[in-house]
Amino acid sequence: MSNKFLLFVILSFTLLTLANGCSKAECKISSDCSQITCSNVACIDKQCKYTPTPNCCGNGIKDTMEDRKPGNKCTCPQDYGVCEGKLQLVYGKRAVESKYLENHCENNQCTIGVPPEKVRPVTLIEERDFSFFELETTVRYNEPFDVTKDTFTFKISLKDMKDDLVLPIRFNKIILKNGELLFGEKALNIVLNGIGDSNTFNVLISSVLEKPEESGKLTYEMDYEYIRKVKDQRFDNGSYTYKEEVVRDDYQKKFTTQITFFKSGVTK
Repeated sequence: MSNKFLLFVILSFTLLTLANGCSKAECKISSDCSQITCSNVACIDKQCKYTPTPNCCGNGIKDTMEDRKPGNKCTCPQDYGVCEGKLQLVYGKRAVESKYLENHCENNQCTIGVPPEKVRPVTLIEERDFSFFELETTVRYNEPFDVTKDTFTFKISLKDMKDDLVLPIRFNKIILKNGELLFGEKALNIVLNGIGDSNTFNVLISSVLEKPEESGKLTYEMDYEYIRKVKDQRFDNGSYTYKEEVVRDDYQKKFTTQITFFKSGVTK
């Protein structure tokens, strides 16, 4: 029984050796092997053996450096995956697709934001007649609005004034708010000294968004002051003496359109 078993083992080993020896040769030298992107090839025992090339985009490995660039979805989508698609925003138990926010490549980084070609500039103009002067206010901003870098640009211009106004008109402060929620504020030291005089300034958003993308209607409120001449004493001939009186007030204006705010950032 043991002799038969020994004979079986010897026969099996012989057949296996013959089978390996008869396997089809793939190569004689390395140049006989097919080239595969981001792989080193060598002819070993007549077989083509492939090993991944380090730091090569397309080797299936998320290398720190890819083709001499920091590895990420924008420099090597073959290994890291593609940087694209809208975001899913969670509101309570609902998941809603973002209106503007999406993953896109910017400066070789996968960024959460809005591509520049999808951002449009908005300009709003208001003319308001105050008791002693007429003011034009122009506001420019981007829609949608990136709270990490965008600003509201205001331009105030004196269009007309009455004789009883004593120049200059001073503007001391501006705030941006959504209802009772403060979105931004800025101390001003602006004076308008005559008809046609104007001044331009920027206001940043300081409010922290609860969601990556939010919409709302803002109101701006501006504090100002000026001096007016008021009648004091009347003479017998019907003329008057005048005294100067300081007037301090503010005015508000609600934006006519809803603004979408978002916070951009770099993903991994």
